[in-house]
Amino acid sequence: MFIAAINTLQIQATAHNAESLAGHLTEIVETLKETPQCLGYTLTRSHANPQTLIVAGYWPSVAAMDAHFNHPVLNDLMGLFHCDMVRGGQFSRFIAS
Repeated sequence: MFIAAINTLQIQATAHNAESLAGHLTEIVETLKETPQCLGYTLTRSHANPQTLIVAGYWPSVAAMDAHFNHPVLNDLMGLFHCDMVRGGQFSRFIAS
């Protein structure tokens, strides 16, 4: 299994909301794992800052990664940025060369 593309979203929870946010993110990650061609989707808490959660997806191609950005559950993910549980976030993508 060759990983050609990775997307990450680093999310900073507001004070005392990391556990609740992690619960919402776990449901979203479980749904995204079923996306066609998905090699894996993970949720990890930062060791440096426990209020930071990292969501990552692993893909066999850039096209597969890009196609998953149309998944309806990502609307739920983006909706979290409009609630009081999220302070901010940073998206990144990595392409194997």
